[in-house]
Amino acid sequence: MDNEYKQIGYISTEGGPVLFGDYEIITKWNGIMTDDYEKLIEANEEDFIYKIADKNVVAWDPEGGACISIHCNNKDDFTFIKSFIALKDNDKYIDSIGQNEEVLGEVEIFSNTLLILYATESGALLEPLKDNSITRLTGGLAFENSVLSIPVSNGVYRCVSDLVFDSGKLYQAKRLLLTKL
Repeated sequence: MDNEYKQIGYISTEGGPVLFGDYEIITKWNGIMTDDYEKLIEANEEDFIYKIADKNVVAWDPEGGACISIHCNNKDDFTFIKSFIALKDNDKYIDSIGQNEEVLGEVEIFSNTLLILYATESGALLEPLKDNSITRLTGGLAFENSVLSIPVSNGVYRCVSDLVFDSGKLYQAKRLLLTKL
């Protein structure tokens, strides 16, 4: 198995949570078009498991507007990084020792597709999947690059969030790790 991580894409946001979960579930999400988004932020948590149609998704807040880089070392291990320094150097945070680790829980993927969506957007507006490759889906979205679909193996994925600091204890990056169990 190849253990070297490669950047496979990114997601852009204007601030607020990003949803990670099964394609079939997140396309039921309506964002700010209904009260879906308001209910999500009422939780008043930073990173947590949230239910859509009785299924788990991850709501992860990169803390402000962000360009979140997506790295993969194989089909089933992902690291999502929001750097507070420079996007071009996000690779250096992949193997960094994290602090304040929080196990968020588990999500199940059953459509062979992980969907990542900036939570203000409506998954219901997305165009259907066209092929089995990493796809920047389009539709009636407000923000460019606010959604990405990634083909994955079906199964349960463990979700962990942590922070990376430099030697002077300055906040460098926030990470979300999704690993297939």
